[in-house]
Amino acid sequence: MVRRVVSFLIAATALLGGCSDSAGVADCTVVIRYGDAIYNQDGFTKVVGSEVGMADLAGCDDTGENAQGPYFSEGDKRVQVWSIPGRNPASVVAIVDSGDTYRVMKATSNK
Repeated sequence: MVRRVVSFLIAATALLGGCSDSAGVADCTVVIRYGDAIYNQDGFTKVVGSEVGMADLAGCDDTGENAQGPYFSEGDKRVQVWSIPGRNPASVVAIVDSGDTYRVMKATSNK
């Protein structure tokens, strides 16, 4: 009986997961391009300062053999960028997540 349950779970996982392995799947986290830097998500906050500009929101290619993960292209969606009190926007900013919650975005590299 246990063997049947385990076999069923393995088969169900393969069907639901599309039988892909880690080589065919990229991780798409929220990434923006603001000014001369790329920012990755670094948590959430409900406290923001003032609007400081607009940023490009990366698209996501997270399936297939050649998945590239987050990427920027012509016509990217634009999002409003907010300062965070006590933080330098060159290092840390925020974008709206939902309602009164904002995604904290931390600069990781230049373009």
